[in-house]
Amino acid sequence: LGTTCACFLVRLLYPREFTKYFVWLYAGVSGMYALFILAAPSRLFSVGMPLYQALMLLFVLYAIIAVGLAALRGKEGALIYLAAFGFPFLTTINDILYENMIVNTGRMSGIGLFMFVLLSMTSMSRQFVNRAREVEQAEARAQAEAEKNRSQNEFIRTVLRSGSDEIHSSTRG
Repeated sequence: LGTTCACFLVRLLYPREFTKYFVWLYAGVSGMYALFILAAPSRLFSVGMPLYQALMLLFVLYAIIAVGLAALRGKEGALIYLAAFGFPFLTTINDILYENMIVNTGRMSGIGLFMFVLLSMTSMSRQFVNRAREVEQAEARAQAEAEKNRSQNEFIRTVLRSGSDEIHSSTRG
């Protein structure tokens, strides 16, 4: 179900590039397969594993394409997420090949997941710093605008006082 969570993350980050229909389709299939795994004996659910693994690879490939498109469009953090998705993609391929006894490298999905989390956190922290910087700049602009308004208000008060003083003195005299 980890890829399902990643699916929702990509949709949340890049909704224009990652269609909601794919998210719900993938989440539905993953959820049904997870329930099937819980309910069925291992000899039965293992028959469907290659099909689910192919679907998982399609998801990761689609996510890489969507994030790559976001990077081409200049979306913030997309390049880091593109690298982040590359690790689980490669380690998932390795694990599928290992599970099907094609290579003897061992399981590496933990490394891919760790790198994904590390790079994702890097991107999120950069975005947090950028938002904090934007807030500081907006605050400085607001303070400058407030000072400008105070100066204008003071000028208007001065003009009104001087005008009212002139009117007051002309009505006395």
